[in-house]
Amino acid sequence: MSLLTVVTVVKDDESGLRHTLASLHSQASREFTVLVLDGSSDRCAVPEILASFGDLTFTYRWAAPSGVYGAMNEALNDVATPYTYFLNAGDELASTDVLARANEALLPTMPTWAFGRVLFFSETGAPLTESPWSYQSERRRLFARGYFPAHQGVIVATDELRRQGGFDRTYLVAADYASILTCSTIAEPLELGFTLAVFRQGGLSTTQWRRSLKEFHRARRTIFRPAGKSALLEQFDTWRVQLKTHAFHAVSGLRGSRSRRNSASARG
Repeated sequence: MSLLTVVTVVKDDESGLRHTLASLHSQASREFTVLVLDGSSDRCAVPEILASFGDLTFTYRWAAPSGVYGAMNEALNDVATPYTYFLNAGDELASTDVLARANEALLPTMPTWAFGRVLFFSETGAPLTESPWSYQSERRRLFARGYFPAHQGVIVATDELRRQGGFDRTYLVAADYASILTCSTIAEPLELGFTLAVFRQGGLSTTQWRRSLKEFHRARRTIFRPAGKSALLEQFDTWRVQLKTHAFHAVSGLRGSRSRRNSASARG
């Protein structure tokens, strides 16, 4: 039996799905299971794409659209392996040996959860450099400084995800974040010494960044329940990240406006 199921949820994103499946198809080892949960309006499109990757074995199911976390919960019900890894349509593995290395790392100790790094790209395709950070240091600060394992870099024991009840849909954009916070209260993670995935900005947490910041803060307060000095530090770090993020988006917006004006001038 496979140790790991890669779950991909997709809704009307044929191009993103092809990118994700191509990265799975390129894996040197096939010691993993692929489960695709489809909520697309065209119920023939995804099966046709899967057929074009014929030497990969899939479990496929269509389900009525229920939001990304609803779809992830639906898929979790069908996982039959010890570990679950969500790599949704548009996400890609970082290299051809990622899943083989993940299997090799998990097998000796079978940790509750593990994480590796994620390589981020902007919506324009520019790589975004992530500052080095320490899991233990950020855990002590309740992850409020903005450094945190992205879900594309996290592999979790299937039983643990089910024990949590799946992803909490009271969060619109931060249910995966809340789930990983919960994992950090249960067990120390296995830190993988390699990059697991590539993520291109543009999802809910990117486009609804104001809401995501509020939900991140709510998740930390709800799950960690900080008090005294810890609560003050969490609030201070939250404000600092909010100010930094607002400034970044303000500058990005100005640059985008200038670029559009320049393009319009050139056309005129």
